[in-house]
Amino acid sequence: MQNEVLKLHAHCHRKNPLPDSQKDRGHVRPERKTVSFQASVNLPLESFTSDVTLTYSSEDDLTGNRSYAGTVGKQTIELSFNNGPALTGPLDAPGLDHANSVVGTGSWQHAVT
Repeated sequence: MQNEVLKLHAHCHRKNPLPDSQKDRGHVRPERKTVSFQASVNLPLESFTSDVTLTYSSEDDLTGNRSYAGTVGKQTIELSFNNGPALTGPLDAPGLDHANSVVGTGSWQHAVT
């Protein structure tokens, strides 16, 4: 079986500890960054678009080859990467006909600040 190609572009939110004077428990500091991840996926997917958010801890999380698993649902996408980052977001209308569990591997192509 030939793998399909999944191309993702995400807006990033870095889980970044703040200085003690600015700590807000559970706070996620948004960064203005867009990244690209190109991957194989284990099954054919319908074409979809989504404004996704990628949450990560360190710039190193967004480098090299990574495996992932998750769901591309009727109205949402949720992927978890083996090294910690998570990608979530609503699918743009009309969404997909049915939900799919997906797994695969890919690489971070570039990061644009």
